[in-house]
Amino acid sequence: MSLVSRVPRSSPPPPIGMKLIAVVPSMQKHLSVRRSAYSGSTADWEQLLALHRVFTSMTELEIHEYRDYDQFTADWKDDDVATQQVWHLLGELEDDELLVHLPEWLAEQKVGFIDGAVPTAFVGRITRDTDDAIRFGNAADASSLQKVAHRIHQLEEGIKNAGDDDSRREWLEDRLEDNRESFDQREDAVRLSEEWLPKSQIERAVRRRA
Repeated sequence: MSLVSRVPRSSPPPPIGMKLIAVVPSMQKHLSVRRSAYSGSTADWEQLLALHRVFTSMTELEIHEYRDYDQFTADWKDDDVATQQVWHLLGELEDDELLVHLPEWLAEQKVGFIDGAVPTAFVGRITRDTDDAIRFGNAADASSLQKVAHRIHQLEEGIKNAGDDDSRREWLEDRLEDNRESFDQREDAVRLSEEWLPKSQIERAVRRRA
């Protein structure tokens, strides 16, 4: 099942003189009627329209949340191996982390010069949010991390199937600890040099829920 959540935004400061508390709750109600039917003053009506324009001009970031692998594969539309690796990656992220895809031109702008191709998928967390942009903190290249996440999954499966082979189990557990540490530290992953991302240019934002 795919769920869509929207990032909560910080409310913009009201125009000077606007009675924000009084106007916001009645905005939808009053905008559904014509000006001739509105009982308030002309000044309040103009303030109401101004506030409506502010709120409707804001860009929302849709975050698609998945609990079901079959639904994820249907939406992701990639080859089986890549889709499985991304699913494992999402499973290793913290609850407040997510995966975002950026257009190539924006990724190049936000990453800066690196040796090799610039990644366009990143994992991180939203640390600040405005009407039109998010600050994507601690963001790291998803392609390198998804390989580590896939190894973690394989090692976990190996431990489950180790049976009575204690030496093999111990070896697998040591490798699992090393890979988890590598995933958490993300030392070798490409980072964003500029963390502010325009919401309108984020092509996809996803996270996995238990």
